[in-house]
Amino acid sequence: MTLVASYTRLGKSRAFSSRARQRYEANFGLPNDRTTVGNHTVLLLDSPSLVEEDYARNAAGVGYDQWPGPTGGTIQFVKEVAKGMVSIRSSARKVC
Repeated sequence: MTLVASYTRLGKSRAFSSRARQRYEANFGLPNDRTTVGNHTVLLLDSPSLVEEDYARNAAGVGYDQWPGPTGGTIQFVKEVAKGMVSIRSSARKVC
């Protein structure tokens, strides 16, 4: 069985819940996270935020190395993982 945890940012509409991110975090944890399953490292990325942040970075004409980005942003998370600075967090996630 494969479990896919996803939420999206679909803009403003009464049809979409403003609490989607809150519900996601309550059920699955942080949107950018790293965990271990067996002997594999699994990265969970907030891909909608990554796309939004990359649009902002590109519009500013800044490369990834110079992009400060928002604190706790997805690009910052990926940079930290690449440097080995993000510790593996134990989590209540169930993986089947």
